[in-house]
Amino acid sequence: RDNLGDWSSDVCSSDLATLPILAIPAIRIFSSGPSFLVDIVLVLPAELTLREADEVERVVKKELVEKLGGPGRVREVVVRLRGEGEEQ
Repeated sequence: RDNLGDWSSDVCSSDLATLPILAIPAIRIFSSGPSFLVDIVLVLPAELTLREADEVERVVKKELVEKLGGPGRVREVVVRLRGEGEEQ
């Protein structure tokens, strides 16, 4: 995309909407030449298993890479998971 702001609404209305994500308190995109580094914080229900949380992380990474132009444009996606009620 030419405008980074355009993709944020796409991400919120994408397949991520079906995941058990309670909140996305922070998302940052860093540009380094033609590529991006994405840092995102997700709040998940406390009762999720580790396997379920890993699946959420995998899907979020895949979605963000696709939405930002593919693996050639996205150098890394860092997903930080927090359980519901955890302090920052």
